[in-house]
Amino acid sequence: MKNILSLSLSLCAFVLTAAEPRLGSTFGALFGYSDDPVTQADLNQIAQSEIASFEIYPPTFEKQNQSFKTAFLEMLRKSGKTAQSYHLPFGPEVDLSATDETMRAEAVRSLKEYLKDAASFGCKYVVLHASDGKIPPETRAARIAAARKSLAELAAPLQEQHLQLAVELLPYDCLGNTSEELLLLLEGLPKELFGVCVDLNHGVGKPATPAQNIRKLRGRILGIHISDNDGNLERHWMPGAGVVDFEEVAAALREINYQGVYTYEADIPGNSTGERIKNLTENFHYFFLKGTEK
Repeated sequence: MKNILSLSLSLCAFVLTAAEPRLGSTFGALFGYSDDPVTQADLNQIAQSEIASFEIYPPTFEKQNQSFKTAFLEMLRKSGKTAQSYHLPFGPEVDLSATDETMRAEAVRSLKEYLKDAASFGCKYVVLHASDGKIPPETRAARIAAARKSLAELAAPLQEQHLQLAVELLPYDCLGNTSEELLLLLEGLPKELFGVCVDLNHGVGKPATPAQNIRKLRGRILGIHISDNDGNLERHWMPGAGVVDFEEVAAALREINYQGVYTYEADIPGNSTGERIKNLTENFHYFFLKGTEK
């Protein structure tokens, strides 16, 4: 009897930890990043798809009419899908690493307002760029210090809105362009509030592969952005179109027992919402569900 109970508990633990990958997408990618109005027919197709969750980017919704957000939230409610994440705006006006104190404080103030919007979608976490543009070596230490100060000031507002914050792995010479620098930015911040978003497209020009970054950041990953590149420039291609080893990526995600959503931030091919959903779903099955499906 004791052995049976032990086996049952082990099986339960396996079910709880070995969750099947869940497909996600940035909302704009489903519509080819177009400014065209999203229709109720589009929302109906999304509701019937395998896509489990979405990442919200404010300008996508600002381009739609005022009733669209209500219709989108109703689709989520009826379909059981979620808006898991919310990408905060980025640019010089919201650069948390600004060394000009007035500009830095204004960036923090602006982003606090977006936290309220993220909470209204029921998001679990927000995604943040730690800096805007390339940061030269001579100013990097000061910019890291400013970014860390800003992140600390966001802790209380995050708690108020029941959100977490994922600092995104960025490309080129931006802040947070390596796993080591991401961990430096997060050092001393509460783990229950702060983590990282590993963008698989952003490791261009760095010695670490996306899979190596995943392993190095184990325990801090709140989400991932999925797309491919050519090894030199970020491209936001679909997996398989570039040089990222997605077999190694999928293995690393299984190895760390990644429980989050597999969020595509890619240029999905297709001339309609239905075509893009089909191509997205097939790509996800091929690269991330292969070998797990019965």
